[in-house]
Amino acid sequence: MTKVFSISNIPEFSKKERIVVVGVIGKSPYRYPNKTSPLLSGVQSEENDIECHWDERKGILYLHAVTYLDTKRLVSLATSLDEDSKSTVKDADAAHWLVAAGELAIESCRAIALIFHLCHIVVLSSPTHMFDLNYLQLFRAVDGYRAELTAATTEALLRAAAGGAWDTHGRPCCPRLLFHFRRAPSQLRRAPALLKKLEHAVEDQIYFILRKARIITNVCAKSLFAIPKNEEFVYMSSSEECGDARDVSALLRGLVRLCAGAEPGPQPQRSFRQFLQSHLDMALGDGFDDNVGKYAMSTSFFEVLPIAQASYAEGLPPHYSSQHHLHKVGVALGVVDSMARGPLAAAARARLTAACAATWRTRTLCEAPSLTGHPCVLPHHDSSVEHSSGVRYVSACNCGRTKCSREDPYSVRAANHSFYTLAADECGTCKTLQAVHFPVFQPSTPSFRAAAVKGAEGSAARADGKEAEDEGAPPSPASPRSCWSPPDELSPGSADDDEDAPAPCGDADLELLAVHEPSAPEKSISRQPSTTEYLPGMLHTGSPAGLLPAFPSWSLVCLGASSLYSHSAGLPEHLQPGFLPHANHLLPWDCALAGRARGRHAPTVKIFFGYEYECGRGHRFVPAAPENGAGARFAAADVPLAAPCVCRAPGPARLARLHVVTPKAAVAVTLTPRVQPAPGRPAFTPGAGEPLRLSASAYWVLRFPFVYADERGVVPRSRALAGGCVLAPMFGLQAE
Repeated sequence: MTKVFSISNIPEFSKKERIVVVGVIGKSPYRYPNKTSPLLSGVQSEENDIECHWDERKGILYLHAVTYLDTKRLVSLATSLDEDSKSTVKDADAAHWLVAAGELAIESCRAIALIFHLCHIVVLSSPTHMFDLNYLQLFRAVDGYRAELTAATTEALLRAAAGGAWDTHGRPCCPRLLFHFRRAPSQLRRAPALLKKLEHAVEDQIYFILRKARIITNVCAKSLFAIPKNEEFVYMSSSEECGDARDVSALLRGLVRLCAGAEPGPQPQRSFRQFLQSHLDMALGDGFDDNVGKYAMSTSFFEVLPIAQASYAEGLPPHYSSQHHLHKVGVALGVVDSMARGPLAAAARARLTAACAATWRTRTLCEAPSLTGHPCVLPHHDSSVEHSSGVRYVSACNCGRTKCSREDPYSVRAANHSFYTLAADECGTCKTLQAVHFPVFQPSTPSFRAAAVKGAEGSAARADGKEAEDEGAPPSPASPRSCWSPPDELSPGSADDDEDAPAPCGDADLELLAVHEPSAPEKSISRQPSTTEYLPGMLHTGSPAGLLPAFPSWSLVCLGASSLYSHSAGLPEHLQPGFLPHANHLLPWDCALAGRARGRHAPTVKIFFGYEYECGRGHRFVPAAPENGAGARFAAADVPLAAPCVCRAPGPARLARLHVVTPKAAVAVTLTPRVQPAPGRPAFTPGAGEPLRLSASAYWVLRFPFVYADERGVVPRSRALAGGCVLAPMFGLQAE
């Protein structure tokens, strides 16, 4: 039972300390005049007024604004205007109506302003499911009227010693506005899920409209009303809900169903009372916190996270790399940063990062790095599937006659041995050439294994220390970098291309090369190579004695007679394809032999040699210098392992081969290859204890390894040109 009274005559209706004031404004449906249904049973006021209904049991005071927006009052207005109008002039009637309409608007505006001033919750009732934009003008007028009276209201409340928020803002609180659409679309009345989706869509539209019109702001105290930030504030009634007893159409429909023998259906689970009760419970409890930005809103982050995750998932390939994953995570985090801020932002970012990582774990790539530093592009796999980076290079075979495409290697065997074995099969010439076989591991049992080599780092350190001592010691006759050159070193002679040129007359700036006789093998105890353990890497100056590699990484072949090379034409295209123009000439080198002449005259021999560089696209070139004596200086210096190529291939060209054309003399050219791929690493050698002896009047090609690896692993290939080098001296002579 509720107690009804007018706002102009308020009795002492309750002694409760906590009550909730609910205001009802808006328009009533045409079918029945009561827009407060189902909250209130009926309307007793016959004039424009604020009718008060007190519910003692629930502690709720309803303030119902009775205005000409209600059907009953609008009909009464139309009737009174028709009866009271005595004028026969049409313009006078129109003027009378405009004046009356203006007065009615002012009266309604004052009543609604008072409701917004006194209530905790205001329900805006609408007869249809569409929001009337004319309310925007009404809200602006009411807000302006409230702003004008704020100072006077606050002063009056201070004199009355009301205390609390009354003194500060002139009202108990900023009211929360709820929207009650009394007639849902007919297509959705029997579809609760779709109706709920429509309610949420209307909430978004109303919020956007009110924010755009600046009717609601982030601070509730400065606004006429507030919109709930976390709760639903739009409700649409379906025809299945029970209306008031005065709803004649609902009664008639129920009577027809009963006469037809239909069983009464269950009561609807959703109702406007339940919708309003959730807000009432909050008002009686902790109150409303509708300020936007003052409080951390976890629900806003929950709404933003799906949007951010969708931006991460947009355009994702079936499998992608960690670099692409980090890029997409950055895009998703940018979405979160642009839409949500506050103390919960860090937790939202962490949650988004974890969700993106979970998505990426199902689409990861292998990304195992190759020996050249490229990641594997295959989906994550086990060891039964071979890696592939998708990068391919063009390299020549051992002899250089055939160019083949090679995959990016993932093992030292594939880089230095397997590819060249396949290239030899494709070439067909490599297997028929005279070759020098380097020592490799020969197992005597099927249960062979890699040796556990210790002290690899110490060996490298000892080698580095020895080199440092050699550099710090005074120049000795055996030092190739000393100013005084001993007679057993190679020396520049004439730079003439003619092989039968006469010997130089003087000995100024002349270095002589001593011709050594082949020495008999020394009778000493030497350790035999192991047949059960192999060296896990390549041979170098610090490798333990008695261990050999499992496969050869070097190659030395003889292409044929020295007549294959003509210095005027350079390396022929059919013999060595892929050389850049004007970069296929070997360096001539005239060597004076010591100990073969009487007096100051010594015989000379001409050697042609050239260090070949090869880039990833198969371009080959031999560095050359135009000045005389360049061959001798080039042979006596350290040769870098990398050189720039004229193409735009990523990375520099690498040292691939050494071409040597031996002279027609009773001497043999010897090679002592020693490659230091990086500072602090040992010098790698083919493994032969003695220098490599090349036959006279022949064309020889020494192929260098594609990668270098010791017991510690593969030496990374530096992209800098000043990385590793071939240590001098490389050449020597022996008597036939």
